[in-house]
Amino acid sequence: MARRARSLFFVVPIAVFAVAVGAGRAAATPPTSHHSTFRFSGKIDCRSFADRFVDRYWIDGKTYFGRSGKAIRTIDHVRHTSSDRNSKTGLVLHQHDRYKIVTDLRTGELRVSGGLFRINRPGRGMVIHDVGRVVMDKNQNLIFMDRVLLGHRIAPSVPPARH
Repeated sequence: MARRARSLFFVVPIAVFAVAVGAGRAAATPPTSHHSTFRFSGKIDCRSFADRFVDRYWIDGKTYFGRSGKAIRTIDHVRHTSSDRNSKTGLVLHQHDRYKIVTDLRTGELRVSGGLFRINRPGRGMVIHDVGRVVMDKNQNLIFMDRVLLGHRIAPSVPPARH
């Protein structure tokens, strides 16, 4: 009987702790989902020609909340397409990108990863292929970069310290 009482002495506090932790998690605000699409077009003056473009974005994401109910992180999955037309030659290039953006809402840090910039040229295939990871601070200063550009790895880098 003493052995049983001793084991209950340890089990009961552990069970109470587990229920309290579980209740705290259950009471936390669940993630919310968001979806947005937008389109814009414009013209860029390239001196000898104009680049007329149409960009489209589809974004699916979630916002995550801390125990206090305050938003702490967002994760967005982005799909982007663009068609750019050279006003002088008529050449049209198609861009198609898929990447993820993780934003730490407490620090403002952005982590972008995936197919950041990919462009196809008719008859030639992919002419720009930029994939990898980029990390920026709240002011969008580069903290870290590890990318591959057209099959050539750009070594992981951390920019020099600012004084």
